[in-house]
Amino acid sequence: MSSQVKLIQNYFKITSVVAPKFAAKHGVKVFSKVRLKKIKSKEVEFFTLSKAFKVPFKNHKPLQCYELGNPDGKLVFLIHGWDSNIGSLTLFAKGLMETNNYRIIGVSLPAHGYHDEKRTNMVESGEAFKTVLNFINPKERFDVIAHSFGAGVTTMGLATSAYKADKIVFLTTPNKVKNIFDEFKNFVKMGDKAYSNMLEIAKNEIINEPIEEYTIAKKLRKADYNDLLIIHDEYDKILPFSNSEEIVEMHPKIKLHKMQKIGHYRMLWNPEIVTITKEFLNG
Repeated sequence: MSSQVKLIQNYFKITSVVAPKFAAKHGVKVFSKVRLKKIKSKEVEFFTLSKAFKVPFKNHKPLQCYELGNPDGKLVFLIHGWDSNIGSLTLFAKGLMETNNYRIIGVSLPAHGYHDEKRTNMVESGEAFKTVLNFINPKERFDVIAHSFGAGVTTMGLATSAYKADKIVFLTTPNKVKNIFDEFKNFVKMGDKAYSNMLEIAKNEIINEPIEEYTIAKKLRKADYNDLLIIHDEYDKILPFSNSEEIVEMHPKIKLHKMQKIGHYRMLWNPEIVTITKEFLNG
């Protein structure tokens, strides 16, 4: 464990006791902070292959988006995960370009990639995806490939808009947002009273509904799509496989492709996963 993590844990242990409301407010800020990582050399290719454009986003900095492929092809959106960038989906973009059948739009989420802001959340990022949808304004059904946090973003964007998707691929997915908050509480060693205050802030200022009700499975009921495939590593250490099982239990028509030892991020560079995705979209 790094010394920085220990400092954070000690900080929340103390402030949770002496100032639980303050700890809760600070907890929300830490929870929504994106850790900007250096873009890997193999991810840079996405930016060299694509044409960048910006989408105005309310009172925020403009969203960074990227287009590549056949401008007359079927529209497909690529949405990356948390603490990542759109270049992480380079292999999928190149795989789709090989067919020359797709117009590919890569969506860089707020506070990620080259975006200037530092914090975001699933609600705001879902609104960002909906903003891009409004900007592109597709008249026909489109496809989506989303990784991890991006699966939740996709769900929120579709659930709060009238746009209709055709085929969607989730490369792992969360389900119960409450579980993510619980993991954060345990990681930073936040006290129960401060944590209760933090959930109340999230409910009133971010989610606008009880956090227990905020699940991908329930939000998918409001999304309009034809087919959905989830590809998930049975041993995923970041997002447990049980997330996908819970979603499929509520939505039996969703296809779940269980894999072993392909990793959470590493799966994005696995040619077999790209092939499975392309076959699903083309099928």
